[in-house]
Amino acid sequence: MIYNDTTNKWQFVHHALFKMPKKGNNIHHKDFNYLNNEPDNLVEISKQEHSHIHMLYKNKNNKKFIESRNKAAIKNIIKYNKSDKHKETVANMNKDEDMIKLQHISRLSTIGKKLIILGYTLTEDLFINNRSKTKSKIGFNLPTIGIINKYFDSFNDFIQQSIKKQIDFSVEQNNVDILNRQKIIKESMLKMRRNSCCRIGKLVLEQGLELNEENYMNKRKELNTKCPRYDTILKYFDSYKQFEEGSKYYNHKIISKEYITLDKPVNVYCLTVDKYHNFAINLKDNNNGVFVKNCDADGIDYVIIWKV
Repeated sequence: MIYNDTTNKWQFVHHALFKMPKKGNNIHHKDFNYLNNEPDNLVEISKQEHSHIHMLYKNKNNKKFIESRNKAAIKNIIKYNKSDKHKETVANMNKDEDMIKLQHISRLSTIGKKLIILGYTLTEDLFINNRSKTKSKIGFNLPTIGIINKYFDSFNDFIQQSIKKQIDFSVEQNNVDILNRQKIIKESMLKMRRNSCCRIGKLVLEQGLELNEENYMNKRKELNTKCPRYDTILKYFDSYKQFEEGSKYYNHKIISKEYITLDKPVNVYCLTVDKYHNFAINLKDNNNGVFVKNCDADGIDYVIIWKV
């Protein structure tokens, strides 16, 4: 596992590589080797599909793998995954059209079951003329009628499969999901508005002008931008002082970079800083310094040298 400083939580490597799955979904390892986190080996599917696939995999002469995994015998898992028997099993499953069709049927019937729980009647018109309108109300995508007809014998077959589908879902849960998405969108819009205000403020300050309403509005007019007016800034900031501070430090830029080669090896250490996971060192000579940011998303440590 690795630490994600964006969410301030620990997460699995395959979640970091593939990005966090949506609620109710899992990241599936195509070759059933959870140590193989190559992007091409990862796919996002529902929890129900994931459980069903592994159940079928277990029944397909893979008991040795399952037993060793349950005992947490990592060495046995790795040994088995390198065996010709395992490679042959995975190759056959990838060619198994019935398995692929089963996955799609499970995914589509899950959507159908969610719609039923939310009080919708499954009709062809719902998936032909009302997909966008319905999505805006329920918060998740609907398949096209063509996709449904591709994997089901008929639309009535899709309805019956949806009715029979067993899922962990409720109207209350979906309402919470919608509220969470709306919260994320609201926070994103607030951040976007703040950035657009600070961009104008930064340009005013760079010209050596006072950051007041007149200079702000003149710069806004000059750039012909639709960013918030000065008299609405307090909708996005707690105070004008906060706005000025944000403008002052808006969009710091890296002006150059270089690689250095050390004459001899030196010891390095791992330093964890709570919450932000970065730190700065201000050197005495001419306010030069070092800013270190750990970016676990792609495994790269950024070291930024600043000079004033």
